Amino acid sequence: MTFMCNERECVTRLQKALGLPDPWLAGVLHHWGFDDTCADLLPWIPAISVAWIEGLTLAEHQRLVALIEQRHRSLSPRAKVLLTAWLSDPPPAYLVRVARRTLCEQLAGLHGAERDALHARVLGPCEDIARVSGGRFGFGAISAAEGVMLRELSRRLSTAHR
Repeated sequence: MTFMCNERECVTRLQKALGLPDPWLAGVLHHWGFDDTCADLLPWIPAISVAWIEGLTLAEHQRLVALIEQRHRSLSPRAKVLLTAWLSDPPPAYLVRVARRTLCEQLAGLHGAERDALHARVLGPCEDIARVSGGRFGFGAISAAEGVMLRELSRRLSTAHR
């Protein structure tokens, strides 16, 4: 990928877009292809990793793309490139861990309704994607493995910096 700004500028803009106090997480995300136009994609990384628990069929892949594009009609070209890559191959485990840590950092800076809204913005897509990709023939059921991952993610997010 080519960058339209120098690396430090890009990391600073991404840090601001994500509302992070420390530039380190923004730097790691930038290394994985993020820029400030990709901030809305961050909550989808755990969701996409849920989809890959049992693999994706072509039909599930197409339904996931449609679901994400429906929810985020204004995804940037760079965000679409990242999304396409993660739906073709699972996002790297390290990126998933950094995304979760970043989401926890974001939650730590929020209180009350804002915190609950971000928590829902992360878990909602995870549950939606689990329903699309899980169960028999992809018709609404969340598999046992996906359920375990969803409960663990919810626990981590709920206890983040409390």
